[in-house]
Amino acid sequence: MQYSKKVTKGAVLRLAEILSKLNPVEIVTPHNAKSAKETWINCASSDLAVFTNPVFEYSNNTLKEIVAYHDELVRYRQVFNYGLVPEFPGEDAMKDILISRINSAIATTELAASIYIKDDKVAASITKKLYGLPTSTEIIEAYDSVSPNTPAVPASRFSEEEQEKLRTKKYNAQQIKYWFDRVIKLYGFKGWRVEIDKKYTCIDVRDKNLSGTPVVGIPVDRKVDGLKLLELIGHEIESHLRSSENSIVLIQSILGVDSLLAPLFRIMAKSDDETLYEGAAKMSDVKVNGASALPLPYATIACNHAKRGESFADVAKIIFTQRKKAGEDDKKALSGAWTTTYRITRGSTNTEAGIYLFPKDHIYRKGYKLARELEEKEYLDYSTFTLGEIESIFESWPYHDEKSCCYPCLDAVGIIADEILNGK
Repeated sequence: MQYSKKVTKGAVLRLAEILSKLNPVEIVTPHNAKSAKETWINCASSDLAVFTNPVFEYSNNTLKEIVAYHDELVRYRQVFNYGLVPEFPGEDAMKDILISRINSAIATTELAASIYIKDDKVAASITKKLYGLPTSTEIIEAYDSVSPNTPAVPASRFSEEEQEKLRTKKYNAQQIKYWFDRVIKLYGFKGWRVEIDKKYTCIDVRDKNLSGTPVVGIPVDRKVDGLKLLELIGHEIESHLRSSENSIVLIQSILGVDSLLAPLFRIMAKSDDETLYEGAAKMSDVKVNGASALPLPYATIACNHAKRGESFADVAKIIFTQRKKAGEDDKKALSGAWTTTYRITRGSTNTEAGIYLFPKDHIYRKGYKLARELEEKEYLDYSTFTLGEIESIFESWPYHDEKSCCYPCLDAVGIIADEILNGK
């Protein structure tokens, strides 16, 4: 790769510093998510005929901090777009990936700006570009799949007896962190930290976050049983985190470990298109928990109604009804209705208006289907496919199996399961 005079070490380091902080999921997460849920659940539980529209609150200081990066990113996009001159095979793709990451970061600053000024219409246009919307075929399939009967296949890798024993084991946030740290050490991943904090509403791997360092976040009050712990290890560490690490090594092999762009490799490694990234992780879930871990249809159904302009309360009522149709009791259906609707409306400043949608969750089903297709074609390690655009992967990707991975799957799920089940 040749560089113009404007592509300096200082410019690379500054760009890496900015990009490492901008994560759309952090932007759209309201700081009152937990209390808003408690208020909503309590109200709906007292009268199932009355669903309300929650009020989400965001940190204006954080939003302003993010918006302030916009103009600087636009300048860097021009510098790197004109200042990088590919010479060797693969370098043109690496340039495209970097520019794509910058474009996504600019969109993230614009999303923050729209939330700050409470413009849900503009915010919705940005999130739709970032994540797309479910197709009519996907929507129809989602409705058709709502059923009180759990499929018999695929089955869990663990016997019924092992599953029951695993379910008797209980783990709090500190214990989850312990096992995550164990698996990260097992693989030899560097630079990651596992953090317990009240700001997290779910367990999440974040290559980019406001602290500027890659982190696996765990909510303070999170508790799981042994089977769920193994599912999380497979999903978050052995799929998501390992995916990023393998992608970094792939970029290094193309641009070189000593490349001027090396500080940007971690940012480049996390795909903007998370379809297969999430689908591969759902494949891992299903191998642990069997058919009960199959991606549910409710996010796709919720997206369909939200994009029609229906309010939070209206969408939640529909999801509650669908979950009841699937055989859930009132308590579980109500909790599920909140979670699904919250996740597709986080980032909204007016949940009553019905003009905003954060459609990320619909890609889980689409991604799982794609991962299944890859498995049928005997692509053994999906983690090598999560770097770039799915449509162009198969023709140009040089790494597509365990042998060509820097970090092949060590089956940490099986190793930790053996320790738990046999007291090792």
